[in-house]
Amino acid sequence: MKQEQNTNTNNNKKWSKKKKIVLISSIIATFLLVVAASVAIPLVVYNTHAATTNTDGQTTPVQTETETKKITTGKVTKYDDGTLSAYVFFEDGTVELAKTVVEASRTAASCGTAGKVVYTLTLQNGETTTVEEVIPALDHKAEVIPGKSATCTEAGLTEGQRCSECGEILVEQTEIPALGHTWNFTEFVWANNFETCEVLYICSTCNETRTSNIEVLKQVVEPTCEESGLVTYSVSLTYDGVEYTDYKTVKLEPTGHNWLFTRFVWSEDLTTAKAEFICQNDTHHFKYEDVEVVIEIAVEPTCHKEGLKTYAITTEYETEVKEEILPALGHEWVIVYESENMKIERCSRCGAERLTYITVNPDTNVTTTTVIVFDTEE
Repeated sequence: MKQEQNTNTNNNKKWSKKKKIVLISSIIATFLLVVAASVAIPLVVYNTHAATTNTDGQTTPVQTETETKKITTGKVTKYDDGTLSAYVFFEDGTVELAKTVVEASRTAASCGTAGKVVYTLTLQNGETTTVEEVIPALDHKAEVIPGKSATCTEAGLTEGQRCSECGEILVEQTEIPALGHTWNFTEFVWANNFETCEVLYICSTCNETRTSNIEVLKQVVEPTCEESGLVTYSVSLTYDGVEYTDYKTVKLEPTGHNWLFTRFVWSEDLTTAKAEFICQNDTHHFKYEDVEVVIEIAVEPTCHKEGLKTYAITTEYETEVKEEILPALGHEWVIVYESENMKIERCSRCGAERLTYITVNPDTNVTTTTVIVFDTEE
């Protein structure tokens, strides 16, 4: 008994749920019929009408092929979670919920041109159709095209406008003529050596510069060996009724002497000497420089022979040698043996020997001294 009662209760709940579904579907269908009354899509599809009820009381559409009917419109809805659904409205007033809805293509709207979204709908019987949704054309979004001030050499432009979306020019720009330079004299610009000079002009509007060559006058006072000279460079210009002048001077150092060697001047004893020079630029100018004298005994004197002494000067510009004869030295005797009647002496320089001996004549009692020299230099 209890089991039968529970079965009845479950059936009542299923029929109640079914009634709610039918009621909600009727309300939605009525609303969509009103909205879609003005749109017609000439496509031919199949409709479904039959349904089955399972053991839980839920209704499931059954696809049954019926007569061919003409679709008047379709309505696609996109939910916040990104899912899509669509109802298809037929010419006979019936409505069908599409089985699947897929966005097939999208053409974005642009300035003055509408866009569209094309959806592919699959009906309950597996047939497909398409629904197009129009995207309204966009208005132009004006943005400023900056103008450009005219300069001395370049034309300018007025401010304009264009659409930031499509780039179409909304307000044309017009050209502003170039202003042209206003030149003012500024200064003279000299070369480093002052041989040439340029005039510098600056535009009072844009500060651009230009130059032009100007003639340089040159006056020279030549230097001497000991006195400076002077070069004077000068320029002169008349511009816009005003005269401008400038000058530069360059000091010329004395040329200095151009010395030429003439001779050596010796002292009387030949131990010192000076070199004499004369200036080729001015022959009234002389100078003297000490030079080194190298003294050498070229040949040593001996006891019997003379010697030779030299005094030499060697420089980059001249060489000169003077000679002095040295007298022979003579022997320097040293006694090496001596007795009552004989003496032997030897020269400490050359080794020569001198023998001196004394003899007495017994008949006459006369003493005779004899000297014999044994000289090795002979």
